[in-house]
Amino acid sequence: MPDAFSGETSGNYKPHDHGLQPENLLQDHHTVNRFSGKSNSSATVTKDKMKVVLIFIAAILLANAEKPCPPENLEVPPGAFVGKWYLRSASPDIFENVTNVTEVYSALGNDYFGNVTEVSPEYGQELHRVNLTFSGKNLTLKINDTHEYDTESMILAVDKDYVISYVYPEAVPSGLALIHYRQPCPKEDVIKRVKKALKDVCLDYKYFGNDTSVPCDYMV
Repeated sequence: MPDAFSGETSGNYKPHDHGLQPENLLQDHHTVNRFSGKSNSSATVTKDKMKVVLIFIAAILLANAEKPCPPENLEVPPGAFVGKWYLRSASPDIFENVTNVTEVYSALGNDYFGNVTEVSPEYGQELHRVNLTFSGKNLTLKINDTHEYDTESMILAVDKDYVISYVYPEAVPSGLALIHYRQPCPKEDVIKRVKKALKDVCLDYKYFGNDTSVPCDYMV
């Protein structure tokens, strides 16, 4: 099962970590010399100026590590998740480890049950039995086959054509956003609505990964 749902790592997937944390960025001018090839004696950038530059870079990096601002008045219609969904967009990109992620749900009272199908390089095609429990703005996905675990998602937007959620798996403790569509190849008007919905919850479509997990001609 992929990291996005299980919180487990698959293959060699790890959260992005380039050592670019603010505390690591605030080095003195020796750091600049290491990349420029200049000796310490020829450095022209002062320590104070370098700190200003690096603080600015750190601010950009932190700004790009977006966090959602959940809507206060989100209403999820009854039966909103019934039917088939295609996972096409994720941030960060998880599609090196899993493709063709489709989910099919039926309603059972206030809960949903169904299955998740995926294809991974390590295991090939897999089918998982799942249960969804909706509570407020949160959606708990529980895998009840050989992969016994669950994870909780925060619902950010629900539409007849898409659903946007945010999860905090163990492999990506900072969280990642997922966009599911009703169609394997959503039309441009749907994409425009998704972009607006993302802005409404403080996210940006341009930071999402590969949008071709499920090819447009994918047939079930």
